[in-house]
Amino acid sequence: MGILLNNRGDQLNSKENTIVEITTVLLETLLVNILINFFFYELQPNQAVYLSLNPHPLFLFSLLMGLRYGIKIGVFSACISCLFYFDVYMQTQGNAELFFAYFKYYKYPLLFLWGGFILGAFKDNHRRKVRKANETIDFLTHENANLEKDYSYLESIQKELKNQIIKSDESINSLYDIAKKLESFEIEEIYSETIGVLKKYLKATNISLYTVDREQDYLRLKISYSDVESSNSIKASTCSWFLHVDKERRVVKNPNYREGDDVPLMVGPLIRDDRVIAAVIITSMEFDMISEYAFNLFQLIIDWINRTLEKAKYVESLKESKHIENTKLIKDSDYFKNQIKIARRRKKEFGMEYCLLSYRVKDYDLITIDTLVRDTLRAVDLAYYNENKAVITFLLPATKREHAMLIEERIEKNFSDNFVKIDLNPLDERTA
Repeated sequence: MGILLNNRGDQLNSKENTIVEITTVLLETLLVNILINFFFYELQPNQAVYLSLNPHPLFLFSLLMGLRYGIKIGVFSACISCLFYFDVYMQTQGNAELFFAYFKYYKYPLLFLWGGFILGAFKDNHRRKVRKANETIDFLTHENANLEKDYSYLESIQKELKNQIIKSDESINSLYDIAKKLESFEIEEIYSETIGVLKKYLKATNISLYTVDREQDYLRLKISYSDVESSNSIKASTCSWFLHVDKERRVVKNPNYREGDDVPLMVGPLIRDDRVIAAVIITSMEFDMISEYAFNLFQLIIDWINRTLEKAKYVESLKESKHIENTKLIKDSDYFKNQIKIARRRKKEFGMEYCLLSYRVKDYDLITIDTLVRDTLRAVDLAYYNENKAVITFLLPATKREHAMLIEERIEKNFSDNFVKIDLNPLDERTA
């Protein structure tokens, strides 16, 4: 809405400037023509000389106006000069047919028009070149600023790496370097990087990240890296390891873990606003990595992630809301596209399936759509609504096609015939 108001304001300002410019040119042209008429016609003993002045003052004036204002204003001013010239002709000759019959009479109006047009075209072309040059300068200035920033960043990394002694991939210093990079990611990217770091540096072979849906009392699978399929949903109030972690607010370890145990090998809570919002669980690792060293590293990583989540919260508070006001419906197409990219990355790196469903909405207001979406989707699912196209697109992360069919059935049941399924690509600008 703010962008539309800004655009509308720019259009109004542009119209006002155009009106002021036309008014100024009109007054200026009338004044100059009156003065030329007075000095070169009214004051002359032989007034017919006005028609054959060489060079004619109005011709020079038309050239000047075209050079100052461009084609449109130049031709507009030249047309007014032609009327003044024609008026003098009628006063001296009194025969309009002769004016159009003989070149010696209408050549000057042609010169006025061509003068305004040609020099106006020159002016417009000059303006375009200047504008293009300014845009190029702005672009290069922006790119140069980015290069300077990147150079400073790389230079600082180089200095830091020179001061470090990295003996192996498993060293604390090496891991700290990588974990620091998590600070630049958004929350969904933090989740993905968490699994990637644990996979690489802890040699974990079975990792899952569950988000906490307290409203429906479920742990929802967000990411999983494992050869064994993880449960998509876990009842939070009956999950012993989650209740323990939610109470302790710290990483816990099960040193006697055996496959099939209720409590995983290690569990780390992700905390935000003093509440556990997600849990990272590791149920298997390479044999030689199950040690106190690995547990300490896991604690360190979870601590960094929690610090990063707090910073991510602050960054989010500075940004414009990505949702339509008072709804769960996403309005920010760039944000939604980024979530799809994250889902694709998780599919590529961790084998996590995802589904996209698109529908055209008929005869539903926002409040009704939002209410039905809340009742239909899980907490981890996203709904992007394009109000202009009346198209709603659902992103179902960590969802296989057979499970998505259940949600499709629920959508058809709740939304009846008012949702018409369409096959659209959410990354296409037409959808967003």
